[in-house]
Amino acid sequence: MICYICLAGLAIFLYVYVIHIYAKLLFLKLKHGKDCQISFLPLFGDYFYLTKSFKKYGDATEIFKQRYQNNPNIKFIASNILNKVFLFVHDPEYYKSILVNHENYTKVEILYHPKLSSTSILFGEPQKVKQQRNLLGEAFTFEKLKQRTPIINQVLLEKLEKDDKTNILDFLTKTSSDIIIKTFFCKELQDIIVQGNDITTEMIDLITELGNMQMNDFYVSIKLALMGRKAFGFLPSKKEKLLDARIDRLIDDTLMPIIKNKIANYKPNQNQDFIDLYINAYLNQKPNEPKITELELCQLFVSIVSAGTDTSSHQIAITLYYLGIERQAQEEIRQEIFNVVGDEVEIQPQHLGKLVLLNAFIQEAFRMKSTVIQPLTRIAKETHYIKNLKIEKGTYVSAFTTAPSWNDKYFDDSNKFDYKRWLNQRPIKEDNGYVFVPFSAGGRNCIGQHMAMMTMKIMIGQILRKYDVTVDTSVKVTFPLVLFIQYSPKNLVKLEKRKQ
Repeated sequence: MICYICLAGLAIFLYVYVIHIYAKLLFLKLKHGKDCQISFLPLFGDYFYLTKSFKKYGDATEIFKQRYQNNPNIKFIASNILNKVFLFVHDPEYYKSILVNHENYTKVEILYHPKLSSTSILFGEPQKVKQQRNLLGEAFTFEKLKQRTPIINQVLLEKLEKDDKTNILDFLTKTSSDIIIKTFFCKELQDIIVQGNDITTEMIDLITELGNMQMNDFYVSIKLALMGRKAFGFLPSKKEKLLDARIDRLIDDTLMPIIKNKIANYKPNQNQDFIDLYINAYLNQKPNEPKITELELCQLFVSIVSAGTDTSSHQIAITLYYLGIERQAQEEIRQEIFNVVGDEVEIQPQHLGKLVLLNAFIQEAFRMKSTVIQPLTRIAKETHYIKNLKIEKGTYVSAFTTAPSWNDKYFDDSNKFDYKRWLNQRPIKEDNGYVFVPFSAGGRNCIGQHMAMMTMKIMIGQILRKYDVTVDTSVKVTFPLVLFIQYSPKNLVKLEKRKQ
Protein backbone atom coordinates (compact mmCIF):
# COMPACT_ATOMS: atom_id res chain seq x y z
CA MET A 1 0.00 0.00 0.00
CA ILE A 2 2.81 2.39 0.95
CA CYS A 3 4.56 1.63 -2.33
CA TYR A 4 1.42 2.56 -4.30
CA ILE A 5 1.13 5.84 -2.38
CA CYS A 6 4.79 6.63 -3.07
CA LEU A 7 4.37 5.80 -6.74
CA ALA A 8 1.26 7.96 -6.93
CA GLY A 9 3.12 10.81 -5.25
CA LEU A 10 6.03 10.43 -7.65
CA ALA A 11 3.65 10.39 -10.62
CA ILE A 12 1.97 13.60 -9.41
CA PHE A 13 5.35 15.25 -8.84
CA LEU A 14 6.56 14.26 -12.32
CA TYR A 15 3.39 15.55 -13.93
CA VAL A 16 3.22 18.87 -12.05
CA TYR A 17 6.92 19.76 -11.90
CA VAL A 18 8.27 18.11 -15.05
CA ILE A 19 5.79 17.03 -17.73
CA HIS A 20 3.20 19.80 -17.39
CA ILE A 21 5.64 22.68 -17.09
CA TYR A 22 7.96 21.36 -19.79
CA ALA A 23 4.99 21.05 -22.13
CA LYS A 24 4.27 24.75 -21.60
CA LEU A 25 7.86 25.65 -22.42
CA LEU A 26 7.81 23.41 -25.48
CA PHE A 27 4.62 25.11 -26.68
CA LEU A 28 6.35 28.50 -26.40
CA LYS A 29 9.29 27.16 -28.40
CA LEU A 30 7.04 25.74 -31.10
CA LYS A 31 5.11 28.98 -31.37
CA HIS A 32 8.06 31.41 -31.34
CA GLY A 33 10.76 29.30 -32.97
CA LYS A 34 14.20 30.89 -33.05
CA ASP A 35 13.00 33.82 -30.92
CA CYS A 36 12.76 31.46 -27.95
CA GLN A 37 15.23 29.15 -26.22
CA ILE A 38 14.26 26.62 -23.54
CA SER A 39 16.25 26.32 -20.31
CA PHE A 40 14.53 23.70 -18.17
CA LEU A 41 15.61 22.09 -14.92
CA PRO A 42 13.05 20.58 -12.50
CA LEU A 43 12.20 23.00 -9.67
CA PHE A 44 15.06 25.47 -10.16
CA GLY A 45 15.16 26.32 -13.86
CA ASP A 46 17.65 28.95 -14.99
CA TYR A 47 18.59 30.02 -11.45
CA PHE A 48 20.53 26.77 -11.06
CA TYR A 49 23.05 28.10 -13.58
CA LEU A 50 24.04 31.06 -11.41
CA THR A 51 25.84 28.63 -9.09
CA LYS A 52 27.07 26.47 -11.95
CA SER A 53 28.43 29.50 -13.78
CA PHE A 54 30.40 30.67 -10.76
CA LYS A 55 31.82 27.20 -10.07
CA LYS A 56 32.86 26.69 -13.70
CA TYR A 57 34.05 30.18 -14.69
CA GLY A 58 34.43 32.13 -11.44
CA ASP A 59 31.76 34.52 -12.73
CA ALA A 60 28.08 34.16 -11.86
CA THR A 61 26.92 35.57 -15.21
CA GLU A 62 29.38 33.99 -17.67
CA ILE A 63 27.12 31.08 -18.70
CA PHE A 64 24.29 33.51 -19.47
CA LYS A 65 26.64 35.75 -21.43
CA GLN A 66 27.98 32.87 -23.54
CA ARG A 67 24.49 31.52 -24.18
CA TYR A 68 23.28 34.90 -25.39
CA GLN A 69 26.34 35.53 -27.55
CA ASN A 70 25.90 32.10 -29.15
CA ASN A 71 22.25 32.99 -29.89
CA PRO A 72 22.27 36.80 -30.20
CA ASN A 73 18.87 37.02 -31.90
CA ILE A 74 16.78 35.28 -29.23
CA LYS A 75 14.03 37.40 -27.73
CA PHE A 76 13.58 35.47 -24.51
CA ILE A 77 14.56 32.38 -22.53
CA ALA A 78 11.66 30.13 -21.52
CA SER A 79 12.53 28.59 -18.16
CA ASN A 80 10.77 27.49 -14.99
CA ILE A 81 10.59 28.01 -11.26
CA LEU A 82 8.83 25.09 -9.55
CA ASN A 83 5.72 24.59 -11.72
CA LYS A 84 5.59 28.14 -13.10
CA VAL A 85 6.84 29.51 -16.40
CA PHE A 86 9.76 31.93 -15.96
CA LEU A 87 10.58 34.19 -18.92
CA PHE A 88 13.96 35.92 -19.10
CA VAL A 89 13.37 38.65 -21.68
CA HIS A 90 16.54 39.72 -23.54
CA ASP A 91 15.22 41.89 -26.34
CA PRO A 92 14.89 45.62 -25.47
CA GLU A 93 11.78 45.93 -27.64
CA TYR A 94 10.11 43.27 -25.48
CA TYR A 95 11.34 44.16 -22.00
CA LYS A 96 10.53 47.82 -22.65
CA SER A 97 6.88 46.88 -22.15
CA ILE A 98 7.65 45.22 -18.80
CA LEU A 99 9.43 48.32 -17.50
CA VAL A 100 6.89 50.83 -18.81
CA ASN A 101 3.74 48.89 -17.90
CA HIS A 102 4.85 47.97 -14.39
CA GLU A 103 1.28 48.02 -13.10
CA ASN A 104 0.73 44.68 -14.89
CA TYR A 105 3.04 42.95 -12.40
CA THR A 106 3.86 42.42 -8.76
CA LYS A 107 7.45 41.94 -7.66
CA VAL A 108 8.71 38.64 -6.32
CA GLU A 109 9.36 38.46 -2.61
CA ILE A 110 13.17 38.47 -2.74
CA LEU A 111 14.16 41.11 -0.15
CA TYR A 112 10.51 41.41 0.93
CA HIS A 113 9.80 41.24 4.65
CA PRO A 114 6.59 42.39 6.38
CA LYS A 115 8.42 44.55 8.91
CA LEU A 116 11.58 45.50 7.01
CA SER A 117 10.43 46.34 3.48
CA SER A 118 6.71 45.65 2.85
CA THR A 119 5.72 49.31 2.33
CA SER A 120 9.03 50.45 0.84
CA ILE A 121 9.33 51.94 -2.63
CA LEU A 122 10.52 48.51 -3.86
CA PHE A 123 7.33 46.60 -3.08
CA GLY A 124 4.47 49.08 -2.93
CA GLU A 125 1.46 48.79 -5.21
CA PRO A 126 1.30 51.31 -8.10
CA GLN A 127 -0.68 53.95 -6.20
CA LYS A 128 1.58 53.71 -3.17
CA VAL A 129 4.73 53.94 -5.33
CA LYS A 130 3.29 56.98 -7.13
CA GLN A 131 2.64 58.63 -3.76
CA GLN A 132 6.16 57.89 -2.54
CA ARG A 133 7.82 59.13 -5.71
CA ASN A 134 5.76 62.32 -5.61
CA LEU A 135 6.85 62.96 -2.02
CA LEU A 136 10.55 62.32 -2.66
CA GLY A 137 10.96 63.08 -6.36
CA GLU A 138 11.83 66.78 -6.13
CA ALA A 139 14.59 66.08 -3.60
CA PHE A 140 16.30 63.81 -6.17
CA THR A 141 16.43 66.33 -9.02
CA PHE A 142 19.91 67.49 -9.98
CA GLU A 143 19.07 71.08 -9.03
CA LYS A 144 18.32 70.00 -5.46
CA LEU A 145 21.10 67.44 -5.26
CA LYS A 146 23.87 69.81 -6.31
CA GLN A 147 23.30 71.65 -3.02
CA ARG A 148 24.45 68.44 -1.30
CA THR A 149 27.89 68.23 -2.95
CA PRO A 150 29.71 69.88 0.01
CA ILE A 151 28.51 67.06 2.29
CA ILE A 152 29.66 64.39 -0.19
CA ASN A 153 33.10 65.99 -0.47
CA GLN A 154 33.50 66.59 3.26
CA VAL A 155 32.51 63.07 4.31
CA LEU A 156 34.71 61.45 1.67
CA LEU A 157 37.79 63.60 2.29
CA GLU A 158 37.57 63.02 6.03
CA LYS A 159 37.29 59.27 5.59
CA LEU A 160 40.08 59.14 2.99
CA GLU A 161 42.31 60.84 5.55
CA LYS A 162 41.38 58.79 8.62
CA ASP A 163 39.80 55.42 7.72
CA ASP A 164 41.41 52.11 6.84
CA LYS A 165 41.24 51.40 3.11
CA THR A 166 42.66 47.87 3.05
CA ASN A 167 39.25 46.50 2.12
CA ILE A 168 38.06 49.00 -0.48
CA LEU A 169 34.49 47.66 -0.62
CA ASP A 170 34.04 48.02 3.15
CA PHE A 171 35.51 51.52 2.99
CA LEU A 172 33.19 52.51 0.13
CA THR A 173 30.16 51.00 1.86
CA LYS A 174 30.74 52.91 5.09
CA THR A 175 31.51 56.12 3.22
CA SER A 176 28.43 55.86 0.98
CA SER A 177 26.14 55.19 3.94
CA ASP A 178 27.52 58.17 5.86
CA ILE A 179 26.97 60.38 2.82
CA ILE A 180 23.37 59.27 2.39
CA ILE A 181 22.45 59.57 6.07
CA LYS A 182 24.08 62.99 6.50
CA THR A 183 22.64 64.22 3.21
CA PHE A 184 19.02 63.16 3.64
CA PHE A 185 18.31 62.38 7.30
CA CYS A 186 18.23 64.05 10.70
CA LYS A 187 20.95 63.90 13.36
CA GLU A 188 18.82 61.54 15.47
CA LEU A 189 19.33 58.85 12.83
CA GLN A 190 23.10 59.29 12.67
CA ASP A 191 25.66 57.42 14.75
CA ILE A 192 23.18 54.84 16.09
CA ILE A 193 24.51 51.51 17.38
CA VAL A 194 22.35 48.37 17.02
CA GLN A 195 23.54 45.04 18.41
CA GLY A 196 27.10 46.34 18.52
CA ASN A 197 27.03 47.51 14.88
CA ASP A 198 26.53 50.97 13.46
CA ILE A 199 23.01 51.13 12.09
CA THR A 200 24.01 51.02 8.42
CA THR A 201 26.12 47.89 8.89
CA GLU A 202 23.25 46.25 10.75
CA MET A 203 20.70 47.15 8.05
CA ILE A 204 22.91 45.95 5.19
CA ASP A 205 23.75 42.74 7.07
CA LEU A 206 20.04 42.09 7.64
CA ILE A 207 19.11 42.71 4.01
CA THR A 208 22.02 40.63 2.71
CA GLU A 209 21.14 37.76 5.05
CA LEU A 210 17.46 38.04 4.10
CA GLY A 211 18.24 37.94 0.38
CA ASN A 212 20.70 35.08 0.67
CA MET A 213 18.26 33.07 2.76
CA GLN A 214 15.43 33.63 0.30
CA MET A 215 17.59 32.69 -2.70
CA ASN A 216 19.88 29.97 -1.31
CA ASP A 217 18.14 28.30 1.64
CA PHE A 218 16.20 25.41 0.08
CA TYR A 219 13.42 25.36 2.70
CA VAL A 220 12.89 29.13 2.69
CA SER A 221 13.08 29.53 -1.10
CA ILE A 222 10.63 26.67 -1.78
CA LYS A 223 8.22 27.95 0.86
CA LEU A 224 8.40 31.44 -0.63
CA ALA A 225 7.89 30.18 -4.20
CA LEU A 226 4.85 28.09 -3.17
CA MET A 227 3.19 30.52 -0.76
CA GLY A 228 4.41 33.99 -1.69
CA ARG A 229 3.95 36.52 1.10
CA LYS A 230 1.88 34.06 3.11
CA ALA A 231 5.15 32.19 3.77
CA PHE A 232 6.26 34.77 6.33
CA GLY A 233 5.56 33.46 9.82
CA PHE A 234 4.56 30.01 8.53
CA LEU A 235 6.58 27.28 10.27
CA PRO A 236 9.69 29.49 10.45
CA SER A 237 13.09 27.85 10.57
CA LYS A 238 15.60 28.67 13.30
CA LYS A 239 17.43 31.01 10.90
CA GLU A 240 14.20 32.83 10.10
CA LYS A 241 13.37 33.27 13.79
CA LEU A 242 16.81 34.70 14.53
CA LEU A 243 16.55 37.09 11.57
CA ASP A 244 13.04 38.18 12.60
CA ALA A 245 14.29 38.92 16.12
CA ARG A 246 17.08 41.14 14.74
CA ILE A 247 14.61 42.95 12.49
CA ASP A 248 12.31 43.51 15.49
CA ARG A 249 15.18 45.08 17.40
CA LEU A 250 16.01 47.37 14.48
CA ILE A 251 12.45 48.50 13.77
CA ASP A 252 10.58 48.28 17.09
CA ASP A 253 13.38 49.05 19.54
CA THR A 254 15.54 51.47 17.54
CA LEU A 255 13.79 53.27 14.69
CA MET A 256 10.19 53.42 15.87
CA PRO A 257 10.92 55.42 19.07
CA ILE A 258 12.87 57.97 17.01
CA ILE A 259 10.06 58.26 14.45
CA LYS A 260 7.38 58.64 17.18
CA ASN A 261 9.44 61.35 18.87
CA LYS A 262 9.92 63.17 15.56
CA ILE A 263 6.17 63.07 14.92
CA ALA A 264 5.36 64.36 18.41
CA ASN A 265 7.78 67.27 18.06
CA TYR A 266 7.27 68.04 14.38
CA LYS A 267 7.29 71.70 13.40
CA PRO A 268 6.27 72.61 9.84
CA ASN A 269 8.34 74.84 7.58
CA GLN A 270 11.60 73.93 9.28
CA ASN A 271 14.64 72.57 7.41
CA GLN A 272 13.09 69.37 6.16
CA ASP A 273 14.88 66.05 5.68
CA PHE A 274 13.21 62.99 4.14
CA ILE A 275 11.59 61.97 7.42
CA ASP A 276 10.16 65.47 7.86
CA LEU A 277 8.69 65.38 4.35
CA TYR A 278 6.99 62.11 5.19
CA ILE A 279 5.82 63.27 8.63
CA ASN A 280 4.20 66.30 7.04
CA ALA A 281 2.35 63.98 4.63
CA TYR A 282 1.53 61.59 7.51
CA LEU A 283 -0.04 64.38 9.58
CA ASN A 284 -1.99 65.75 6.62
CA GLN A 285 -3.29 62.56 5.05
CA LYS A 286 -6.34 62.68 2.82
CA PRO A 287 -8.98 59.93 2.85
CA ASN A 288 -8.63 59.17 -0.87
CA GLU A 289 -4.84 58.62 -0.72
CA PRO A 290 -2.91 55.47 0.28
CA LYS A 291 -2.46 55.41 4.06
CA ILE A 292 0.95 56.37 5.43
CA THR A 293 1.94 54.54 8.60
CA GLU A 294 4.69 54.93 11.18
CA LEU A 295 6.13 51.62 9.96
CA GLU A 296 6.40 53.11 6.46
CA LEU A 297 8.54 55.95 7.85
CA CYS A 298 10.88 53.39 9.44
CA GLN A 299 11.07 51.43 6.18
CA LEU A 300 11.73 54.63 4.23
CA PHE A 301 14.97 55.08 6.17
CA VAL A 302 15.96 51.42 5.74
CA SER A 303 15.25 51.31 2.00
CA ILE A 304 16.87 54.63 1.04
CA VAL A 305 20.05 54.06 3.04
CA SER A 306 20.55 50.38 2.25
CA ALA A 307 19.65 50.57 -1.46
CA GLY A 308 21.74 53.68 -2.05
CA THR A 309 24.68 52.34 -0.08
CA ASP A 310 24.84 48.84 -1.55
CA THR A 311 24.37 49.68 -5.22
CA SER A 312 26.64 52.75 -5.25
CA SER A 313 29.49 51.23 -3.24
CA HIS A 314 29.55 47.99 -5.26
CA GLN A 315 29.52 49.82 -8.60
CA ILE A 316 32.24 52.25 -7.48
CA ALA A 317 34.33 49.24 -6.42
CA ILE A 318 33.84 47.61 -9.84
CA THR A 319 34.80 50.88 -11.57
CA LEU A 320 37.97 51.15 -9.46
CA TYR A 321 38.79 47.57 -10.41
CA TYR A 322 38.66 48.48 -14.11
CA LEU A 323 40.68 51.64 -13.46
CA GLY A 324 43.33 49.43 -11.87
CA ILE A 325 43.34 47.24 -14.97
CA GLU A 326 43.19 50.07 -17.52
CA ARG A 327 46.24 52.01 -16.35
CA GLN A 328 46.49 54.33 -19.35
CA ALA A 329 42.84 55.28 -19.02
CA GLN A 330 43.39 55.97 -15.32
CA GLU A 331 46.13 58.47 -16.15
CA GLU A 332 44.02 60.14 -18.86
CA ILE A 333 41.08 60.53 -16.48
CA ARG A 334 43.28 61.76 -13.64
CA GLN A 335 44.72 64.45 -15.91
CA GLU A 336 41.20 65.48 -16.92
CA ILE A 337 40.25 65.83 -13.24
CA PHE A 338 43.33 67.99 -12.54
CA ASN A 339 42.54 70.17 -15.57
CA VAL A 340 38.88 70.65 -14.64
CA VAL A 341 39.05 70.92 -10.84
CA GLY A 342 42.45 72.57 -10.53
CA ASP A 343 43.52 73.44 -6.98
CA GLU A 344 40.00 73.51 -5.53
CA VAL A 345 39.57 71.17 -2.58
CA GLU A 346 36.06 70.07 -3.50
CA ILE A 347 34.67 68.73 -6.78
CA GLN A 348 31.80 71.13 -7.43
CA PRO A 349 28.55 70.72 -9.44
CA GLN A 350 29.98 72.88 -12.25
CA HIS A 351 32.88 70.43 -12.60
CA LEU A 352 30.77 67.31 -13.04
CA GLY A 353 29.53 67.97 -16.57
CA LYS A 354 33.10 68.67 -17.72
CA LEU A 355 34.45 65.32 -16.51
CA VAL A 356 33.68 63.71 -19.84
CA LEU A 357 36.28 60.93 -19.70
CA LEU A 358 35.33 59.97 -16.14
CA ASN A 359 31.67 59.78 -17.10
CA ALA A 360 32.52 57.63 -20.13
CA PHE A 361 34.59 55.26 -17.99
CA ILE A 362 31.79 54.87 -15.44
CA GLN A 363 29.35 54.07 -18.26
CA GLU A 364 31.68 51.43 -19.69
CA ALA A 365 32.15 49.84 -16.25
CA PHE A 366 28.36 49.65 -15.96
CA ARG A 367 28.18 48.02 -19.39
CA MET A 368 30.91 45.47 -18.75
CA LYS A 369 29.98 44.50 -15.19
CA SER A 370 26.88 46.08 -13.71
CA THR A 371 26.46 45.03 -10.10
CA VAL A 372 22.69 44.78 -10.68
CA ILE A 373 22.14 42.37 -13.56
CA GLN A 374 18.37 42.97 -13.78
CA PRO A 375 15.52 44.70 -11.96
CA LEU A 376 13.62 42.57 -9.45
CA THR A 377 11.72 39.72 -11.11
CA ARG A 378 8.00 40.31 -11.55
CA ILE A 379 4.88 38.16 -11.63
CA ALA A 380 2.05 38.85 -14.10
CA LYS A 381 -1.17 39.90 -12.36
CA GLU A 382 -3.34 39.10 -15.36
CA THR A 383 -2.90 37.50 -18.79
CA HIS A 384 -1.64 40.02 -21.35
CA TYR A 385 0.57 40.30 -24.43
CA ILE A 386 4.02 41.75 -25.08
CA LYS A 387 3.93 42.09 -28.86
CA ASN A 388 3.18 38.49 -29.99
CA LEU A 389 4.27 36.92 -26.69
CA LYS A 390 1.38 35.84 -24.48
CA ILE A 391 2.13 36.30 -20.77
CA GLU A 392 -0.20 34.12 -18.71
CA LYS A 393 -1.35 35.22 -15.27
CA GLY A 394 1.16 34.00 -12.68
CA THR A 395 4.09 33.88 -15.12
CA TYR A 396 7.44 35.01 -13.70
CA VAL A 397 8.99 37.67 -15.92
CA SER A 398 12.50 39.12 -15.81
CA ALA A 399 13.59 42.14 -17.84
CA PHE A 400 17.17 40.95 -18.40
CA THR A 401 18.52 44.44 -19.04
CA THR A 402 22.18 43.39 -18.91
CA ALA A 403 21.88 41.19 -22.00
CA PRO A 404 22.13 43.88 -24.74
CA SER A 405 25.51 44.95 -23.36
CA TRP A 406 26.85 41.55 -24.42
CA ASN A 407 25.56 41.82 -28.00
CA ASP A 408 27.58 43.12 -30.97
CA LYS A 409 24.27 44.17 -32.51
CA TYR A 410 24.21 47.05 -30.04
CA PHE A 411 27.90 47.58 -29.17
CA ASP A 412 30.92 47.14 -31.42
CA ASP A 413 33.25 44.45 -30.08
CA SER A 414 31.06 44.07 -26.99
CA ASN A 415 33.56 41.90 -25.08
CA LYS A 416 36.21 44.62 -25.21
CA PHE A 417 36.50 47.25 -22.49
CA ASP A 418 36.65 50.49 -24.45
CA TYR A 419 35.50 53.51 -22.48
CA LYS A 420 36.08 55.84 -25.41
CA ARG A 421 33.13 54.28 -27.23
CA TRP A 422 30.99 56.58 -25.05
CA LEU A 423 32.69 59.63 -26.58
CA ASN A 424 31.15 58.80 -29.95
CA GLN A 425 27.94 60.48 -31.04
CA ARG A 426 26.23 57.06 -31.26
CA PRO A 427 27.88 54.63 -28.84
CA ILE A 428 24.86 52.31 -29.16
CA LYS A 429 24.35 51.14 -32.74
CA GLU A 430 20.62 50.37 -32.44
CA ASP A 431 18.84 52.04 -29.56
CA ASN A 432 15.17 52.25 -28.65
CA GLY A 433 16.05 54.05 -25.42
CA TYR A 434 16.08 50.81 -23.40
CA VAL A 435 19.28 49.09 -24.58
CA PHE A 436 21.46 50.57 -21.84
CA VAL A 437 19.50 51.25 -18.65
CA PRO A 438 21.84 50.69 -15.67
CA PHE A 439 19.28 52.34 -13.37
CA SER A 440 16.32 50.55 -14.98
CA ALA A 441 13.62 52.59 -16.75
CA GLY A 442 9.93 53.33 -16.71
CA GLY A 443 7.78 54.30 -13.74
CA ARG A 444 9.80 52.21 -11.28
CA ASN A 445 13.30 53.19 -12.32
CA CYS A 446 15.88 54.11 -9.68
CA ILE A 447 14.65 57.33 -8.06
CA GLY A 448 18.16 58.01 -6.77
CA GLN A 449 20.08 57.64 -10.03
CA HIS A 450 21.16 61.31 -10.17
CA MET A 451 22.44 61.08 -6.60
CA ALA A 452 24.23 57.83 -7.44
CA MET A 453 26.01 59.26 -10.50
CA MET A 454 26.95 62.47 -8.71
CA THR A 455 28.33 60.52 -5.74
CA MET A 456 30.24 58.13 -8.02
CA LYS A 457 31.90 60.96 -9.94
CA ILE A 458 32.90 62.86 -6.80
CA MET A 459 34.15 59.77 -4.94
CA ILE A 460 36.13 58.35 -7.85
CA GLY A 461 37.39 61.80 -8.79
CA GLN A 462 38.69 62.55 -5.30
CA ILE A 463 40.27 59.10 -5.01
CA LEU A 464 42.13 59.56 -8.30
CA ARG A 465 43.40 62.97 -7.19
CA LYS A 466 45.02 61.45 -4.11
CA TYR A 467 45.73 57.79 -4.95
CA ASP A 468 46.95 55.46 -7.64
CA VAL A 469 44.49 52.60 -8.10
CA THR A 470 46.14 49.22 -8.59
CA VAL A 471 44.95 45.62 -8.83
CA ASP A 472 46.74 42.69 -7.22
CA THR A 473 47.49 40.58 -10.31
CA SER A 474 48.95 37.75 -8.23
CA VAL A 475 45.51 36.55 -7.12
CA LYS A 476 42.68 35.06 -9.14
CA VAL A 477 39.76 37.43 -9.48
CA THR A 478 36.21 36.05 -9.38
CA PHE A 479 32.79 37.67 -9.64
CA PRO A 480 30.27 36.03 -7.29
CA LEU A 481 26.63 37.09 -6.96
CA VAL A 482 25.86 38.04 -3.35
CA LEU A 483 22.66 40.02 -3.98
CA PHE A 484 24.95 42.12 -6.19
CA ILE A 485 27.77 41.18 -8.53
CA GLN A 486 31.05 41.98 -6.81
CA TYR A 487 34.68 41.07 -7.18
CA SER A 488 36.58 38.71 -4.92
CA PRO A 489 38.87 38.73 -2.99
CA LYS A 490 37.77 41.94 -1.32
CA ASN A 491 41.35 43.22 -0.99
CA LEU A 492 41.95 42.86 -4.74
CA VAL A 493 41.98 46.62 -5.39
CA LYS A 494 44.63 48.75 -3.69
CA LEU A 495 44.94 52.50 -3.16
CA GLU A 496 48.50 53.81 -3.12
CA LYS A 497 49.06 57.36 -1.90
CA ARG A 498 50.30 59.68 -4.64
CA LYS A 499 53.12 62.12 -4.09
CA GLN A 500 51.66 65.60 -4.17
